[in-house]
Amino acid sequence: MKRVLPALLATAVLGALVLAFLDLDLAEMGHGVADRLRALAPVDVALAFAVYLASYFGRAVRFAVLLPGLRGIVHLASIAGRHNFLNLVLPFRTGELALPWMLHKECGRPLSQGSAALLVCRVLDLGCVAAWLAIGIAWYGVGGPTAEEVTPRVLGVLAALAAGLLLMGPVAKRVAARLDPDAPGRVRGFLARATGHLATLSIGRLLLAGLVSLATWLLTYSTYWFMVRGMAGPDPVGLELGDVPFARGLVGTTGLHLSTVLPVNTLGGVGSWEAGWVAGYTLLAGIGKEAAGVSAVVTHLLNFVFITVIGGAGFLLRRSAPRPAAGEASPDAPSGS
Repeated sequence: MKRVLPALLATAVLGALVLAFLDLDLAEMGHGVADRLRALAPVDVALAFAVYLASYFGRAVRFAVLLPGLRGIVHLASIAGRHNFLNLVLPFRTGELALPWMLHKECGRPLSQGSAALLVCRVLDLGCVAAWLAIGIAWYGVGGPTAEEVTPRVLGVLAALAAGLLLMGPVAKRVAARLDPDAPGRVRGFLARATGHLATLSIGRLLLAGLVSLATWLLTYSTYWFMVRGMAGPDPVGLELGDVPFARGLVGTTGLHLSTVLPVNTLGGVGSWEAGWVAGYTLLAGIGKEAAGVSAVVTHLLNFVFITVIGGAGFLLRRSAPRPAAGEASPDAPSGS
């Protein structure tokens, strides 16, 4: 109950701020959302779900790249689905803690390795969101830049992402050299083992993880663009949403993705999702407030259904890791596990 009350308060505050910004009341928003739900194109919704599902296989491949030796892409995709579902419903993004635990219990990987992989994933996620935002701005940009102007900007952002990946290994090695995995204190030893795992990842592996991340995020952005396209209709809001090109969607949806990295405690992401979406589409992509607000709610509803289906299916695919032989227990495994 103590966790629900702050979450409920944050949800109410963010929801009220969004409505105030849009200059709409709940009744107007409700009518607009109902109109868009009735106008949804089944083909676009189906395409959105298919692309969204494919993005979880991209996440699974990234796990396999960052944790050499992992097998079973379908199982890893189920872990990614459950992880994302728990991130959505648990407060302060405490669902992040589920990923190292699932990789430990179901794949036999030490908690330190799962935590290291999670850290790399989050760094890559931020880099990829920045990269696709830059690509969207360069592609869609005000004034319509030429191909000669677009190419250097895009290459510059991708080069910065690659440089970060190239530096990650050497930095991890220097940190790991200063830490003793057998030093007294669980936290210090845990950090030593986590950085030690990062130090073992080759530059080629990290670059491959970066490429997989870029492709996975392209699928994620495509999901929401199909949702927006599916809301097209003959009315003013429907016409505005149906006229959103993919590059403009890259720019607008970035507001949503940036809001998800904040530890905002709302119920099911209600309020924080809408705030990020509306900010991105009104301030960055230049969409009208009503169209941005209505599309924010509809995409949130669709996304909740998608992740519930994928996460629910993921729980059906849970499995236990093979029991280690005597003397081979993971150094990160809690006593009694």
